[in-house]
Amino acid sequence: MHSVHKQAGDFTRRHRLESHAKAASEHPITRLQTLAGNAAISSFIGSVYAGRLPASPLADLQSRSAPYHFVLGGLIAVQRQAAATAPPAKAVSLASGMEVDAFSGWAVAYWRNNPKQTLRALAGYLVEQANVLLRQNGVPPMTLIPGRTQPGDVGEFTDENWTIKVDLDEFAADTQPPIPGVPLQPDSALSDVSAMAAGKLAGACYHEARHCEVAFLRTRVAAERMKGPKSRMEDVDPDEAGELARAQEVPVRIAWEALAAAPLSDADRSEVERIVPMGPGGRYYDYRRLNDKLMSLTTNLKAILVEYLARRASAAPLERFGPLVPILKPAIHDWVAKYRPEAEAILERVHEVKQRTQIDDDVATFTLEIQDDLDRMAIEVDRLEAAVLTAREDAAKPKAKGADEQLEREEASLKVMQIDEAYLETWLAILELHSTAQEAYRAYPHEVDAYAVMGRVESDVQGIATKAQLGVP
Repeated sequence: MHSVHKQAGDFTRRHRLESHAKAASEHPITRLQTLAGNAAISSFIGSVYAGRLPASPLADLQSRSAPYHFVLGGLIAVQRQAAATAPPAKAVSLASGMEVDAFSGWAVAYWRNNPKQTLRALAGYLVEQANVLLRQNGVPPMTLIPGRTQPGDVGEFTDENWTIKVDLDEFAADTQPPIPGVPLQPDSALSDVSAMAAGKLAGACYHEARHCEVAFLRTRVAAERMKGPKSRMEDVDPDEAGELARAQEVPVRIAWEALAAAPLSDADRSEVERIVPMGPGGRYYDYRRLNDKLMSLTTNLKAILVEYLARRASAAPLERFGPLVPILKPAIHDWVAKYRPEAEAILERVHEVKQRTQIDDDVATFTLEIQDDLDRMAIEVDRLEAAVLTAREDAAKPKAKGADEQLEREEASLKVMQIDEAYLETWLAILELHSTAQEAYRAYPHEVDAYAVMGRVESDVQGIATKAQLGVP
């Protein structure tokens, strides 16, 4: 896992440096294509889960999974019994190949043998099976709730209430349908869902389940630091549970179970501590909160600007952007005033680290990028304001007698181009900050970890499905 994280960090820094090296010589339209795709030029400018649908596993699936349940259950029981007299053994987790293979096999079996069931039913089944593994690993299961996720996310696990959302509308919109021109829907039959799509949905559910598992392990580590492990639930101090819940931003019942859990092995504790420096209580939690906030703000700002300009697509540049500047400029400068000092404080702390790790380097790199992107946004929106003011002043001037009309038209056209270019540069700066925040997010250690298991499940599901279709045992 460390090598995966190192490669991700190296690639990210190299990508950012190369992008900035080329930015100065690229036309704004070219950079817009790079950041947002060619579709951005032409369009420039929840699924509500009705409830957890019961989906019984097939008979052959039950017969295959029963021994597996027994074996894992036995392992867990032995670990708990031996905890008082021997060092704890390394725990089985969702990151283990055994559990990835089991989950992938269940996903393929349900998908292949229930062609009349729906994508919605498959999602419910996958969450249920993820919860089976979580319970076996000693992790409190997730509660599936309806609702939309953040744009671009199929699944979303929330520590604060221990819930998972699976947004099938988002999934369908982002998934290539097997039949061109016939998009997937939450109630699409599984006979219309490809193996690739089934693997993608399985990977997304497993990704969120891994977040759940790591959140509980993080809380267990914090519980051991607080007062040492408890052997029985009744030994837990309610005040300690409340304090731990507040510190780790989890429900009190989760903190209670963490306090009552058996001690982690040294290997497990070390692995958890490596993965969660950006979780609540971690040394870079403030960095994660800053980055997540900027990612959310830029996502919302992009949507607002696209909607605003779509309504004024036929207006002249001055009428289109003039009313926008008094709103956009204060908002951007407020971001700079609020978030740039936070970035500076994070950088100061990183610079004090004597023996820096890959994580420290990533934090420093992305925080510097955040500062640069915030500064650039402020500069470009000021340019936009200046271009709008200049155009207004010129429009208010009386025309001189005998003036060259052709020259006046050319000057007016130039002013229009200056407004358009200033806005495009402002838009690109917003996209750049959003891109930085997304790259930083993907480099979080706990996200690197979750994406790794997600990829393994996706690949495993497609491999198992292909073998089944070919009749290969």
